Amino acid sequence: MKKFIYKAWDDEFNVIKEEIEDNDADEAFRNLKSKGLKVIYVKEKFGLSRFKFLDKKLDNEILANFCGQTAMILNSGISLLNGLEIMEQQIKNKNMKKIILNITDGIKKGNGLDVSMESCGKFPKLLIDMVKTGEISGNLDTVLYNMESFYKKEASIKSKIKSAAVYPMLILIVALGMLVFFNFIVFPEIKGLFEDMKLPAITVIVLGIMNFFDNNYMYIIICTIIAVIFLKYINTISKVAYFVDKFKLKIPILGDVKLDIITARFTRSMGIFLKSGIPIITIMDNVQLVVENVFISKKIDKVKNQLIGGTTFADSIESENIFKPLVTQMMRVGQETGKLDEIMFKLADIYDEKVETGVARIMSLVEPILTLVIGLIVGVVILGVALPIVQMAQGVK
Repeated sequence: MKKFIYKAWDDEFNVIKEEIEDNDADEAFRNLKSKGLKVIYVKEKFGLSRFKFLDKKLDNEILANFCGQTAMILNSGISLLNGLEIMEQQIKNKNMKKIILNITDGIKKGNGLDVSMESCGKFPKLLIDMVKTGEISGNLDTVLYNMESFYKKEASIKSKIKSAAVYPMLILIVALGMLVFFNFIVFPEIKGLFEDMKLPAITVIVLGIMNFFDNNYMYIIICTIIAVIFLKYINTISKVAYFVDKFKLKIPILGDVKLDIITARFTRSMGIFLKSGIPIITIMDNVQLVVENVFISKKIDKVKNQLIGGTTFADSIESENIFKPLVTQMMRVGQETGKLDEIMFKLADIYDEKVETGVARIMSLVEPILTLVIGLIVGVVILGVALPIVQMAQGVK
């Protein structure tokens, strides 16, 4: 739900200015009028939610738990509203508790589960669309169980990538800590000793860099934050994201792993959607959201248009050259044998293993390179400090 600020008069002509939550401004206006208030204005409250790139969505583990628990409620025979109220009482996460409350409020108003979830603004469009499809087809519990499986797998892949990145991040943090130590602890103590000396070139360079950071560190921090926010924002522009995502797939080694991740996501989601009995055109619309790559999404959209035109699934995938030939051939076999969903799950398992191998290979390359680069930087700093001290010692002798 969105937050609104309203100003109104009550029956005694008292001016009321408060904050409310509702789906949109028109609905908020109607709800206020139904309370007997004379509304002056209703305005959406300014907040970070207006900036989509700063809006934090629910992570995959929470989504998996929500899907699984909601499916259990539907299977247990109790009403969805009662089940969600029980779920809300048991959840310890305050943010999720608030989301469940918003969903129950929506259901009490007569909205479907999909509309109530959408009004929260925290659930991905993919899940909302799948819930809507499940409600229409009458197999919502099956759809939710399948989505639980999907989000668990997504969480597993992201967890492995994060775990692999822990060691390089630790090395970076230690290196930055050492540089900060030298800059703010060591150099201020010994800088005065070097004033009347003819310093080696490496020491002059190191001192120049350290002085630059000392005098401008606040500007550097601010500029870094602005640059990160700008990059996140510009990546939300469709044309920019298209070329960036296309470039990512062409990076040596990294591009191959990225394509393997996309292939695993595509095939797993296709298998789940086919198993849930979702129409192929609807599947194509949803799969575009799954791959998380604008370049590939555009190609999938072209596949959908070819399917509408009467082209077979395997032929349309092959014509767009989205995946490797082996993937396309196995899809063709699945299509001809009527076991496309089973083939998709097998491909997903194959590419899950390829992703693990690829990530491990990248980390095996990154770790020594990162260690070498950081070692060189720290070594140069130490050398810049040590050389003048050695010169002073020789002068004393």
